[in-house]
Order: sequence, then structure tokens, then C-alpha cells
Amino acid sequence: MKNKALKKLGVVLILLLLVTGCSSILATDNPTQQQGNDQTQDVKETNENKNASNSKEVADKVRIGVVDLAKIKTAHPQAKTLENLGEQIRDINIELQAQGDTLNLTRKNRQEHLKSIDKQIDKRLQDTKDKYQERIDTKVERTKEEISAYEDRIKEEMRDKLEKKQVKIKKQIKNKIEAKKEEQRKILKEYNKELHDKYYQDILNLRLKLQMLQSSSKEKKEYQKELVALEKKRKQELNDKKHELEKKLKEFISQQQKEANKKFKTYQQELTNQMNNKVMKRKKEANEELQSYVQKQQKLLKEEMQNKQANLSEKLQGTIVEAEKQLSSSIETKNKKLVDGLDELKNGQKSLQTEIMKDIKAEIAKVAKEKELDVVLIDYRNNIAAVDITDEVIIKLKN
Repeated sequence: MKNKALKKLGVVLILLLLVTGCSSILATDNPTQQQGNDQTQDVKETNENKNASNSKEVADKVRIGVVDLAKIKTAHPQAKTLENLGEQIRDINIELQAQGDTLNLTRKNRQEHLKSIDKQIDKRLQDTKDKYQERIDTKVERTKEEISAYEDRIKEEMRDKLEKKQVKIKKQIKNKIEAKKEEQRKILKEYNKELHDKYYQDILNLRLKLQMLQSSSKEKKEYQKELVALEKKRKQELNDKKHELEKKLKEFISQQQKEANKKFKTYQQELTNQMNNKVMKRKKEANEELQSYVQKQQKLLKEEMQNKQANLSEKLQGTIVEAEKQLSSSIETKNKKLVDGLDELKNGQKSLQTEIMKDIKAEIAKVAKEKELDVVLIDYRNNIAAVDITDEVIIKLKN
């Protein structure tokens, strides 16, 4: 159920909801209680999935923080003590079960019960294996989440750099085009002046002839015809020059765009290679860290298995011998002590769970106040933009 909850996208549990059920968050030996917690978690997930569509709107209105509650609880100074209490409770429960079995021992079935020792030992050792495997699985999942988050940051960084590069290139192209247009305006202006100088005298002469009184009507028509033709020729040459410059400008713009595209693609490829190298390096480091962690856990498991196997074998065989000698009274007395001790451990476990959660809530509240956060969430997902304050909370817990 825990893995199922972690894998669901879009699930956001508000810390206030968590507080109301904090006594059931940590490990327990009661299967019925754990099943109830799983069912409660399913109900929470269902309700929060219904509200997921509203989470984005809320995030836009308030400052939101997020914490990795599992990571914080693991980092709490009393986390190891709580884990030890859980192990002691499990050991006593198993020992009580073993003691109950020994009440039925007789000399006739002693050999049969001696054979069952191996099964009892295997059961205890399997519990130990499961404990270490759970640690490794948790580490693997957390590593995957860290890598995924790192990849998301790299992608966002890459998008930002590409956008800035594109804006810069467009600005450069625009400046070059404006400079080219200004250059052509000057050329056209100079060319227009040349045309004016070229045709000025001829046009002036024709206009003067048109104004001469002694010119006949026929001559004036000829002069007018020549003047119109001359001005038309000058205008055509100017238009031809404009078209020539416009064509060159289009070619210039096209060439600049091609060069810009090539430049952008080159930058994009270089940036992609750079970012991919960063991701590959981080994955390699994470894998090395994970392998080191797994090897360490395997070493600890081997040592604990060897010690437990020897101790359990001696203890269980001694229990059978004791059962033969004191078949009822001594075992019942011992069971009473175990039960009393179990109750004391459970009370201590419950109190420590409450104390840990109280510490965590207090430190979360302090960090939230310092960072001016309105709401603090756990189990962050991509549909909410939030400030991760996990490390700050851990630092305060350790200080």
C-alpha cells in the first residue's frame, strides 16, 4: 500500500490532515491496525484525487512549502531508538509465540519440536532480511525520485537558455536588417541625386522651350512629348534601382535567417550534449552511492544473520529444555514478564512516536514562519509549485 501511495501522481496530502492521524504513521506490529491505516490512506488518496483539480488554483494564491516526511522522520535524532523499540516488540511477540508452543512439549515429542527450531529460526531470520530489503527498496525509490527531479531541473535550465539564445539571435538579425535598410536608403538617395543631375539640364531646356512664346503649337507638343518621355525614363530608372535594392534586401534577410538557424542549431546541440553529460554524471554518482549503500546493508545483514542464528538456536533449544523441566509454571511466569515488558515497550513506542511528530511539526512551523509560507504539504507532486524545506527542518531537528 505504501508503494502504491508513493507512485500515484498528483496526490498531495496537507500536513494538517497528517497531524490528525500521526499516531499511525510509524511502524507497528499490529496487522489489523496496519490494515486500517492502509484503508484510511486509500480514503485520503481518493478525497485528494477529487480535489487535485483545485490544487493548482490554491497554489497560485498562497505560498506553499513541501517536506519529505519520511526523510525527516528517518533523520530525527530519536529515529534509531524508535526502530530499536519496534525490533524489541517484534522479538517479544515472536518469543511469546514460541513460548506458547513450548507449553505443549512433552518428552515424547521433544525431537519433533527440536526439528521445528529451524523453522522458527528461519522465520526470525526472514524478518531480518525483510527489514534490510525494505531499507534498500526505500533507498532505490528515493534515488529514482532524486534523479527524476534533477532531470526536470536540467530540462528547465536548458529551455531557459535556449529561449534566451533565440531572443538574442533575433535581436542581432533585426539590428543587421535595420542597418542594411539604412544602407540601402542612403544608396537610393544618392542614386536619385545622380539621376537628377543626369537629367536636370535636358528637362530644364525642354521646360524653357515650352515657355518660349515664339514656339509653334506643333513644336510645343514635341517638346512636351520629349519632356514626358524623359521624366518617365528617369522615374523608371529610379524604380528599377528600388526593385534591385529590395531584391538584395530579401536575399540578405534570407541569408541572415539561414545563418541564424544554423547558429541556433549548433548552440542547441552543444547545450544538449552539455546537459546530457551533466545528467549522466549525476546518474553515475547516484548509482555509485546506491551500490555502496547496498553493499553496506548486505554486510550488516550478514553480520546480524550470523549473530541471530547462533543466539536463536541456543535460546530456542534452551527454551525446550526448560519446558521439559518446568512445563507450565516457569513458562507462564516468564510469559507474564514478557507481556509486561511488551506493554511497557508499546507505551514507550507510542510516546516516542508522539514526541517525534511533535518535534517535526514544531520545526516545520518554525521554518514555514521563517520563509513566510502559508501552507506546508507532504508528498510533493508535479502539479504543485512549492518550496522544499525538508533539509532546513532536518538541520533544526539535529541542532
